[in-house]
Amino acid sequence: MATLLVTATAIYVISLSLPPGVRQLPTVLSIFNGGFVQIFNLHDDPATLLSIPACYASTPGFLLASGNIVTALADSKLLPHVLHRRHPSLGTPVRALCCTTLASFGLCFFVFFHPGVDAVFYLLAMFFGCLAYTSQCVGYLFLKKRYRSMPRTFTSPFGVAGAVFAALTFTLCVLSIAFFQDDGHAAHVIMVAFVVALSIYYHGYAKTRQIMSEDERKVLFFVHVGTYDLMGEADWQTCTSCYIVACYK
Repeated sequence: MATLLVTATAIYVISLSLPPGVRQLPTVLSIFNGGFVQIFNLHDDPATLLSIPACYASTPGFLLASGNIVTALADSKLLPHVLHRRHPSLGTPVRALCCTTLASFGLCFFVFFHPGVDAVFYLLAMFFGCLAYTSQCVGYLFLKKRYRSMPRTFTSPFGVAGAVFAALTFTLCVLSIAFFQDDGHAAHVIMVAFVVALSIYYHGYAKTRQIMSEDERKVLFFVHVGTYDLMGEADWQTCTSCYIVACYK
């Protein structure tokens, strides 16, 4: 975690210090080009090639994370259940990885034929990503307050203060993306359409098929036990019945 914090801070500071400067930074494809051009006396296009190794190094991490997310959704039957199957010996989510890879290539071809839409895709990714990160911070604060005895595999060194700071930061990012972008409201239209489409999909298809996955049962079991000290006997019996019904489903 310390390595990630130091490297992220260094990249942030260096990218702000290089030409063309902070005002033009959002329009730059490769943020280190300003440094490569000055160091190696290159033009902008050849300098971009020096950033490709970093892209190849980071791609497997993003791809595996997206595959795990798709697998988790498939385990709960929010996506077709067939996508949850993993490789019999390696344990990798092969089917989910194939689907996310094909979807990524599809977006690449779409951007190739419509060059101006890449900025809209970037705003969409940042908007929903910040929403997800904010939700994780809120979930952490909720579990930290209500279920302090729940076992955790990782303990944040920043605690509640770090989660609050992160949630505020991501909330500001969401507000800036939603209300302070000069894109002719194209991103707004696609955001709303995307949310509407997902809502229709969930209520029309996934909601009636959704189940509690095995991993969710393990986590919620400890959460359920942790509520015992916070509830009365009648509420506890009601909560226990609801949990048993959810697990049975």
